[in-house]
Amino acid sequence: MATTNTPAALCAAEKRGLEAYLRRIGLERELPAERATLRVVHRAHVTSIPFENLDILLGAVPALDIGSVRDKLVRTDRGGYCHEVPREVSGIAPPAEFGQ
Repeated sequence: MATTNTPAALCAAEKRGLEAYLRRIGLERELPAERATLRVVHRAHVTSIPFENLDILLGAVPALDIGSVRDKLVRTDRGGYCHEVPREVSGIAPPAEFGQ
């Protein structure tokens, strides 16, 4: 029986997650790995995904792993709070790819 935890399967799943996130913020095109792209992604994110701290107010402790954050912000179309947003944005690409 084939497993879905192979590097290729995990890479494909991550790519699908990134594509879904970019669609959620209105960026459905190829983005070059450069600093200007980070500005474009940041602006698109803050104008598309609202700040939301409902879980905190309700006493829930939000999960901060990239899968849970992406699920909340992308699949369920909710907003995020200050510790969730950087998780999603940091999942775009390693800093080295952006000249840091």
